[in-house]
Amino acid sequence: MNIVITGASKGLGKAIAEAFAQDKKGHHFFLCARNKTELEMTASDLKDRYPENNIHTKTCDVADKNALQEFVSWIKEHATNIDILVNNAGIY
Repeated sequence: MNIVITGASKGLGKAIAEAFAQDKKGHHFFLCARNKTELEMTASDLKDRYPENNIHTKTCDVADKNALQEFVSWIKEHATNIDILVNNAGIY
């Protein structure tokens, strides 16, 4: 499955990514978050623990329309369809 998760670098987004990765079915993840370092650390952790999955990351602030459009275009370059979208990004 192709799984897109926004706000995926920590907290609930990271936990959701891990929950999907644990089923060991070889999913393709497209993860985004604003903080590149945290996002890369999350991706590295997931790749190490669940190597059967493909983890793709892109830094993106979904509140920025142009950045969000770039993220969508980037996904379209790598996947023909999206099976699951978890729109987890938020602000407080």
